Amino acid sequence: MAPDRGVLLVLGPVPHAVQDNLLHGAAQELPVVLLNDQLPTWERAHIAGHMRCDVHDDRALAEAVTTFRSRFPIAGITTWNEECTHAAAAVARRLGLPGPSPKSVGRSLDRSLSAAALVAAGVPCRASVHTGGVEFARTAAARFGYPVLVERVGSVDGPVRADNEEQLLRTWAFLASAPDDTPGTDRRVLVSQCLEGEVVTVDVAVRSKAGAVAAIALTRHRTVDVGRARCMELSVSADDPLLEDLAPLAVRAVWALGLRRTLCSVDLVLTGRGPKILRVTSRVAAGLGPYLVFLATGVSLGRESAAVACGSGARTAGGAASGAAAARIFRPGSEPLVRGGERRVPIGMPWLRRYLLLGDPAGPQESRRSATATEQAEGLSFAVVVADSLEQARDRLAVAAARMVA
Repeated sequence: MAPDRGVLLVLGPVPHAVQDNLLHGAAQELPVVLLNDQLPTWERAHIAGHMRCDVHDDRALAEAVTTFRSRFPIAGITTWNEECTHAAAAVARRLGLPGPSPKSVGRSLDRSLSAAALVAAGVPCRASVHTGGVEFARTAAARFGYPVLVERVGSVDGPVRADNEEQLLRTWAFLASAPDDTPGTDRRVLVSQCLEGEVVTVDVAVRSKAGAVAAIALTRHRTVDVGRARCMELSVSADDPLLEDLAPLAVRAVWALGLRRTLCSVDLVLTGRGPKILRVTSRVAAGLGPYLVFLATGVSLGRESAAVACGSGARTAGGAASGAAAARIFRPGSEPLVRGGERRVPIGMPWLRRYLLLGDPAGPQESRRSATATEQAEGLSFAVVVADSLEQARDRLAVAAARMVA
C-alpha cells in the first residue's frame, strides 16, 4: 500500500445493511483502512488494509493511529458507527486533520444539550430533558404532555413510548436500574416529546469551517402494514420538493450545534405546526438509506463522507440514477413472514435490486451480497426497488413486499 494522497481511516464496525455501498463509495475517493476489533470478511473487496484495535480504548486507539501514521500518511478519519463518532473527532483533532470538533460531536450525541442549543438558535425541535429522578421525569412529562418517549442515555435500544404516568414511572424505574452492559451508556434517563407526523432524513455536507454547506438528499420514512405484518418503508426521490423546502432548516440545525467539516444526517418530523428537528448526527445514517440515495440520485454518501473527511471538494455529482428508490424492511416480531427456502425469489422484476427473505442463507448473488450473517441471525427481511418516480417505486415495492408475507 503506497497511497499518494494518504489513506482514509474508518473507525469501528461498518453498518451491516447493504454495507458495501458505503465502503465502495469511500474507496473510490481514497484507499480505505479499517480500524476495529473485528477481522474483515466481506470488507476485503473494498479496503486497502485493516488494523485490529479496541476503538473504545482511547489509549489503544491513539497508539494504533500513531503507529500507523509513522508508516503511511493519513488523509482523513471518518466513521459510520455512532459509538465511534466522538473518538473519530478526537483523533482527527489530535492529528490536525479535517473533521468536527469533539465538543460539537458530544453536543450532538446528547439529546438534552442538542435541544438546548437548537432552542437558543431559534430552531424548532423536539423538547428533551435528562431526568435526575422520578419526580423530575413526572414533571417533564406533564410539561410536554402525554405521550412521551423515555430512553436511557447512550442505549442502542431506542426510546420507549409512555402514554400515561403509570407507564412513565414503570419504564423510568426499569431503565434507571438496568445494568451497564453496553459501552458508553450511563444511568441517566431522557424524557422527550412524542411528536406525530411523517419523519424524513436530510443529509447535509459541511465542507469547511467557514461554510460551504449543501443539503444532498432527503429520505422519507413511514410504517406500512403488509397483510398481518408491519414494516418500515424508506423512499428517496431525486426531485423530491421537500428537500428544497427543508434544506434551510436542516442546515440551521447543523450550524446551531457547531458541526463543521463532516457529513451530517438530520432527522425531522413534519408536524401539523410545521417541521421540527428530532435529531442531528455527525455521520451518515446507518441502514438502507445511503443505498437508496445512491440508486435514486447517483450520489454516493460513502464517497461524499470520505471527501469531506479529507478536506476535498464536493463529490455530489453522481453517476447513473433511476430517479427514485424505495425499500421495505421487516424486522423481528413482524411475523408471519416467508422464510428463506419456502418461496423462490421473484423473477420477471428487473426493477428489483435487493431481496432477502427471513433467514435466507443462499439467495441470488445480490441477496447474499446485501446480507451478513448478523442480518440473517437478527431475522431481517427486506426488498429494494427502483423506479422513475416515488409513486411508481411504492407500487413496485408493494408487489415485491407482498411476496414476503406468509
